[in-house]
Amino acid sequence: MNSCLWRLLTTMAVLALAPMARASDDWQYWNLLALKHEFNDKVALDIASLQKWQDDVSDLFLYSGFILPTVRLTENVSLGTGYWLERKEAGDSWTTENRLLFPLTVGWTAKPWLLQLRNQLEYRDLEDDQDRWRIRERITVKRPVHIGELTVTPFVSEEVFYDFTVEQTNQNRVAAGLSVPWREHMTLTVFYMNKTERDGDWSSVNVLGTEVAFRF
Repeated sequence: MNSCLWRLLTTMAVLALAPMARASDDWQYWNLLALKHEFNDKVALDIASLQKWQDDVSDLFLYSGFILPTVRLTENVSLGTGYWLERKEAGDSWTTENRLLFPLTVGWTAKPWLLQLRNQLEYRDLEDDQDRWRIRERITVKRPVHIGELTVTPFVSEEVFYDFTVEQTNQNRVAAGLSVPWREHMTLTVFYMNKTERDGDWSSVNVLGTEVAFRF
């Protein structure tokens, strides 16, 4: 029954993402390199860098880095506060954004299913614009799959962005991907995402992404 349900969800995700990919304007590539250290079973630290290419993966238009300590409040709830620095191409120059992060993550396990809800409040210090507050709500469904001695984890997710300054939802991200452990302390994730964004009218892009995460 569980495998049938997972195949149904996967099929629904593919059917939903396929027309989005055909309707999108551009292909981008995102790459994340992450380092995670767990001091104990309650306190952890994440450090990561992110790069994004646009115009059918021909132009590096954004790079950023962040540091995020988190504290596990209960078995299923964690709270963090962090800092994000982002540089983005804007015509012939680059703009800088400083961002404070306040993520609250709640997880549930109903084996073999894993469900995670992350609400992240962000304060954005923007150049040539008023500072802004927004919240990002992301829901992720995972199901580990055993292939011989290897355990891989397919997932689907959706993330909604709400901007308090303009009082509207202005971005949505729908993704499907696969995480694979590589040796003892490394995980490789590949995914496809359809990102829609509102700047007057709605527009969308296709994103192929990779994430390499190390635990130390």
